[in-house]
Amino acid sequence: MDYIIAEDGSIALRDCSQNDIYFRISRIPGSSDTVMVTVRRVEESHVENCDYPVFYNIETGEIMDPLANVPELFDYGDPSSILVSPSRRWALVDCFEYVEDGDSYMQTGHNEYLCNLETGSMVLLADAMQLDETQNLQEENAFWGSDDTLYVWFSEQTGEENVPYWIAAYTPESGTLRYLNRCLNDPHNIHTEARDYLGEFYDAGGLLYLLVTDAANGTQWTLTDVDLNGSTCCSEVPNRLVLAVGDRVYLVDEVEKGYVCLNDLLAMPEEMIEAITLQSENFLCIYTERGCYCYVLTEITETTPLTQWQPD
Repeated sequence: MDYIIAEDGSIALRDCSQNDIYFRISRIPGSSDTVMVTVRRVEESHVENCDYPVFYNIETGEIMDPLANVPELFDYGDPSSILVSPSRRWALVDCFEYVEDGDSYMQTGHNEYLCNLETGSMVLLADAMQLDETQNLQEENAFWGSDDTLYVWFSEQTGEENVPYWIAAYTPESGTLRYLNRCLNDPHNIHTEARDYLGEFYDAGGLLYLLVTDAANGTQWTLTDVDLNGSTCCSEVPNRLVLAVGDRVYLVDEVEKGYVCLNDLLAMPEEMIEAITLQSENFLCIYTERGCYCYVLTEITETTPLTQWQPD
């Protein structure tokens, strides 16, 4: 078994067998004793891409497999993505349906399912949320909030070139839709850890902006004072984001909707920045050709406010 430490600080354990079975270990924000272990379930998958999460307590050695309580998990196709809520009571499962086509399989469908990990039920997300079918909304991406709220992005199928996007906040416990708001775009990345804020780059007619979504209320905020068109790298943890633009490094406080230039507070490397990583809210690593520079970030008391985006 090989041990590989990734650049973002996570640890991957990879079995170098011919089946390319692998394991990935991820930290759980706020937990000091439990990690998530993602396993590739090749025996249950048509195309060998079922990433199956279990949880391991590093102090007691206990392995928790909440998805084992869902008997229908593999009945609706190949679960390519499984997002488990912070309480481990709910899971969002992205399933691809296949039919046999000679010696291979052909994809025929794609649906999102909401699983209750206590009762074992598995229902279509669209049925659970009970959205208005006349709106022609198609699910694009989703992630869990810290309080088990499910935040879902939709695209409106209008047939136009500029597709309208919406964000919804759904509470599985009560089965209620807290809001359905217009938004600028849908996030490109799948986030497996719970968060209440999300930072993404947004291309507005060739101009690149940073867009922060406050998922708790569905508002969106933009960083328009900094020219991001150029050499830009970024890193995000729940509640904070850093980005490097040339030799300037900016810290964005997603909770306070403000930002600060760290060059005004810290001594930055003189050589070109190649990569940047937030290991936690308060620990920053900057990589250059000479090596890695590490910083402990103190409390930021004054920030420049972001601009709130208003839908038309």
